[in-house]
Amino acid sequence: MIWGIEFEKIPVANFSKLVTAKAFENKLIIECAGRKDSVVKIMPPLVIEKEVLLEGLAKLKKAIAESLAEIK
Repeated sequence: MIWGIEFEKIPVANFSKLVTAKAFENKLIIECAGRKDSVVKIMPPLVIEKEVLLEGLAKLKKAIAESLAEIK
């Protein structure tokens, strides 16, 4: 399973890289992809417990919020 979140419309260069770095600080490994690395690529296992998936999504949400706060 591969998911992608595109951040192309956020007017900050390398915003996806910032999100990726913040996620790594929260022990979540994701990567950039797409044109100009404007997409955050998420690759959870095909078989995953609901609690683990929700924990990962919470870490991603935190990384995005921290990144948005940093650019303001």
